[in-house]
Amino acid sequence: MNYTISNEKLTLVVSSKGGEFQSVKDAEGQEYLWQGDAATWTDRGPNLFPYIGRMTEKSYKYQDTVYHMDIHGFLPYDEMELVEQRADSLTLRLVSSPETRKQYPFEFTLDITWKLEGEKITITYQVKNTDDKKMYFGIGGHPGFQIPIEKNLKFEDYRIDFGEDPKPRRILFSEDCFVLEEDEAFALEEGRYLNLEHNLFDDDAIVLKEMPREVTLESAKGSKKITVAFPDMDYLGIWHWPHVEVDYVCIEPWSSLPSRKNVVEDLEKQTDLLSLESGQEYTHTWSITIKKKYYSLYLMAGDLALASYHDLKGKMIMQVNMKKGNGKNSITSKQFNRGLIFQLIATGTCNTRIELSRRTGLAKTTVTNIVAEFMEKGIVKECEEELTEVCGRNPIILKVADQAPKIIGILVFRTNIQAVLCSLDMQVFRTETIEFGELTGDILIQNAFELVDRMMEEEKNILGIGIASIGPVDIRNGIILNPPRFYGVKHVPIKETIQKKYNLPVYFDHDNNCAALAEKLFGIGKAEQDFLLLAVSNGIGSGFVCGGEVFHSHRGFETELGHVSINCKGLQCSCGNRGCLEMYASSYVVREKLKKITGLNLPYADYFKIHDRPEVEDILEEMIQDISAGLVSIINMLQPEMIVLGYDGIDWPEDYVKKLEILINDRKIAQDGWNIPVKKAYFGKQAQLVGAAALVVNSIFKGELQFFV
Repeated sequence: MNYTISNEKLTLVVSSKGGEFQSVKDAEGQEYLWQGDAATWTDRGPNLFPYIGRMTEKSYKYQDTVYHMDIHGFLPYDEMELVEQRADSLTLRLVSSPETRKQYPFEFTLDITWKLEGEKITITYQVKNTDDKKMYFGIGGHPGFQIPIEKNLKFEDYRIDFGEDPKPRRILFSEDCFVLEEDEAFALEEGRYLNLEHNLFDDDAIVLKEMPREVTLESAKGSKKITVAFPDMDYLGIWHWPHVEVDYVCIEPWSSLPSRKNVVEDLEKQTDLLSLESGQEYTHTWSITIKKKYYSLYLMAGDLALASYHDLKGKMIMQVNMKKGNGKNSITSKQFNRGLIFQLIATGTCNTRIELSRRTGLAKTTVTNIVAEFMEKGIVKECEEELTEVCGRNPIILKVADQAPKIIGILVFRTNIQAVLCSLDMQVFRTETIEFGELTGDILIQNAFELVDRMMEEEKNILGIGIASIGPVDIRNGIILNPPRFYGVKHVPIKETIQKKYNLPVYFDHDNNCAALAEKLFGIGKAEQDFLLLAVSNGIGSGFVCGGEVFHSHRGFETELGHVSINCKGLQCSCGNRGCLEMYASSYVVREKLKKITGLNLPYADYFKIHDRPEVEDILEEMIQDISAGLVSIINMLQPEMIVLGYDGIDWPEDYVKKLEILINDRKIAQDGWNIPVKKAYFGKQAQLVGAAALVVNSIFKGELQFFV
């Protein structure tokens, strides 16, 4: 029997026979899974249990008794029973029986759960030892992905990307596919790619160890890719049927290896097998993510940015190189796991150990150990969640501890410099502002020093400093370049200067990128992978969020979408172009128009209080029309999931927010019933300032900044 689950991105079909994948399709109906071939490999995506690969003589020993089992164990051939099916999730179960005990002398329960999370399929194995003796087993996946994925491409156009600086080793096998107990370095193209060729598999499977726990199947010529992540699996098999040119490749995360050549393995002595004491459970989650090459964007009111695409190399997405060893600029799996666990706690995504284990796929013991370390270091605390309708004891939840280090954010704005003191979960304790009179580079630096010193008077335990600045800026080198209308101040090396004075980690970015980061990690964009925040101020500023990460160009400069022309014969902008959006719709331009036509000198926000006056309404309506024209062009290219209003856009009444939403959805080319919402930033006008501080915590989340070693 087949079971089907789906969401807005994917449709998954799973068979009750062994829980085998039958089909994986995206919203366009594109099939990603091999559909079987009677001439070669009839399977599609089996699960492997309780053994992986071949056994010498199809046999093994356990307590002086010889048992017989076929390749990959009995699970691929056994019927599983339904435990639960929902729209986007499915759980099937296999329970030991007289038939399984003929091959495998243990009592057990195996649950497999599939869950769709956007473009990701998570597969969770849960094995429980219900016997009164220790249990030994291997478990893994065997999905086959059809290649080419797209038309007009061929098998050889594809490659497997292992990420930056991997050092995989290949386990050597005999001609009949048994382990030889030897391994060797496995060379990759450009130090990261396995270019696919059919003859790679003439000697059967490529089995690797000591590799990153995530690989991506992609083509530089194509627009779609498949990422397989397996956090706790020690081995990876890559395979297709030997000596034939078939249109698929299997990417197989394994917990253990086949038997050794000419050795009938003793189950209690095979060192790579997993084991469970009586009553214990094993849980592991791995995942398959289907991604497309796409444009995406994060806009903020102030300065609009040029649209750019998120390519298949993933340069716009956080890349974590999880590996064993201490390679230069690498992030170990331990560092990554710590950062991930802390992110889920600090952002309020998960607040119990069980939730953390389920969300990450990490073993409960791993989560417990990491949390215990956090608590020992005074970074995380336990507290009771107060529930009004609960019987018995309130549940224990995890939060950032009061005594955990704090962070400082600095915002260099056109008229002032601001500072904020925050906790690691973005609770604001204090803000300070210094207004500019005259300004030079030296004065700017001294003002920054003064603000940092004020913050340190209140809190000595500072983890790091984040700096956000108006642009243009050189993000890579931490330099404020030559912002217009900024007192002639140019080329200020603010990051290096502050870092030298305080001997703390310092992070630097464009102010609108920082605002985007704050909204993504802690604000209204937490659940979105791609969004655009439009912040209308004296300019029109922007920051892109794509694939869950803030976009940065390869040159280390911010985007400038405010300087996209909506009228090629229009007004000349200070940048030299004509018809730039900010020449028509910035808060400065709109306010000047309103001052002239009304004779009133009001703050920008106050004009909305008299928007029912016809002359005011006309100008505000023109502003909405101009902004929608710029946004629709971006939407048609990038298809963001949401528009977020920031800075002076916070002052808009809700009916103007709704007007903008209606206009962009009426005008976008894809009239498919999909509505792009327009919402105000969670952090309001503080998004840029809070985002500066968020630069520090983001480095923790990525595993780069280790303050809990």
